[in-house]
Amino acid sequence: MGKKTGIPDYLKKSLKGTTIGGGVNVYEDEQVSVPRVDLNIGKGKTSINVGAEKPFLKKEKDNINSTLELGITRQGENSSFGVSGSKTGKSKSIGFNFSKTFKKGGLNKWFSEKWVDISAPKKGGGYKECGRKSASGSNRKYPKCVPAAKASRMTESEKRSAVARKRAAGNVGPKPTNVKTFTKRYYGGMIDV
Repeated sequence: MGKKTGIPDYLKKSLKGTTIGGGVNVYEDEQVSVPRVDLNIGKGKTSINVGAEKPFLKKEKDNINSTLELGITRQGENSSFGVSGSKTGKSKSIGFNFSKTFKKGGLNKWFSEKWVDISAPKKGGGYKECGRKSASGSNRKYPKCVPAAKASRMTESEKRSAVARKRAAGNVGPKPTNVKTFTKRYYGGMIDV
């Protein structure tokens, strides 16, 4: 007997977690017979679909155009994106599809959060509520407002930095000036040789 050969290890590793499926269908009537082959390959969040069909006339020997199809879909946590195309004879088509699911929250969550002024700590701990009755009649300095949950996660130096940058930006118009709460980290610069 001959030696048994198996699937190579490198191929086993690359195929791990891959789903392969497909089918063969045949449509038939008195005039035409249409065999169709479909193949689906999926790995992780990406799937590829390939299809082909070739109609044959039963009584006449005329040529009927075959159809080739290809589709690629990528699934995200809350979204998907797909590209599909087909070719029948000289005609071609291409399509794009996408979907996005919005989680509960967004602006509703943003408005319902408790906002505090990290530049005005209370004596017993915590921070004063965000906002002033009027800027001209208030003794409070220019506020730096963040959600209470974010304020509790910030270090003292991050709070000082955010408040200093907010006050340095000033308020030149009727609307408040927005300043980022966290600065971008700086990882080096020019090297002189």
